[in-house]
Amino acid sequence: MWSEGIETQVLPFLEAQREQKVFNFGVLGFLSPQKDFLLWKVGDDFDVDAVFDLASLTKCAPTSTLALQQIVAGKLKVDDAVQKWLPELRMSHAEQIKVWHLLTHTLDYRLPMSSLKDLSPVEILDVLFGYEFNLAPGLEFNYGNPASVLLGLLLERLLDDSLSALADLHIFSPLQMDSSTYEPLAKISPHRIVLTERCPWRQKDLRGIVHDESAYALQRPVGSAGVFACATDLLKLLRYYLWENPPLLALVSRNELSHLGGQGTTLGWELSNPRFMGTNVGPQTFGKTGFTGMSMVAEPLKNIGVVWLCDFTWPQREKSVERIFALRRSLHEKIWDI
Repeated sequence: MWSEGIETQVLPFLEAQREQKVFNFGVLGFLSPQKDFLLWKVGDDFDVDAVFDLASLTKCAPTSTLALQQIVAGKLKVDDAVQKWLPELRMSHAEQIKVWHLLTHTLDYRLPMSSLKDLSPVEILDVLFGYEFNLAPGLEFNYGNPASVLLGLLLERLLDDSLSALADLHIFSPLQMDSSTYEPLAKISPHRIVLTERCPWRQKDLRGIVHDESAYALQRPVGSAGVFACATDLLKLLRYYLWENPPLLALVSRNELSHLGGQGTTLGWELSNPRFMGTNVGPQTFGKTGFTGMSMVAEPLKNIGVVWLCDFTWPQREKSVERIFALRRSLHEKIWDI
């Protein structure tokens, strides 16, 4: 049922989007209720095992997943003060910042971290540690990289290792996500790695080099961006949430920001967001997007998962992200209706 429905209703749509130059190459991955992985490529440049720069999917794979694992294990609490691990925080309201605020992006950072790309790593972190908030933590949803960078640093200090090593130890290795890494050029054949962008700032074509400017400038594995992976690996992560770790699934099944005017956010993931999950999205559907053309979504009520990876930013990013969001929206609507 699922395979036939996707091949007749979804793949022709994706091929039409490719012809309209929304992307050049993409891989669609589907996790069936029988726990099977189904994979299709759209375009001929690579195979279904192609490795992509996940961009902000890194915020979930591995960062928020690592944090949720520690919450389930009792080593971390959502109401723990972040200053316990990051005493460098010195902005107003610093003592009020909880782990919950990092997982829900409710800190009042009003700067794109890409604006800091010409600073040194020490200078970038100093800006984050000392940034002055106009609003107290928790009053407004404010999605961006800073909260995930701080969460990554917290996890490194909590667990006494680099984020890359922690991801390998707790997620990538146990789940056999064999192509997931912060170091693609050291671990993956370049022929499998999809080009991301012709970058004017770095004056080179990006293949296996992190696309996100601030993650690149920080010169270390960070919680906001930098992981590369293939579609199969992300399906394994969605399977882990849906079937293999019920306490983890319970943590991402509730809207943490229902008091903020309908904003759909759970711990570390977006929840029931029609902008990219479709207007017919279920109430417990969680997922994430990445700027370079990435998305992964799990639908617990149907026990299915969808991964869509494509080279939206190759050879150059578009001025607006609306075409890729329209693609994602229609893609998920078609799948939910099968």
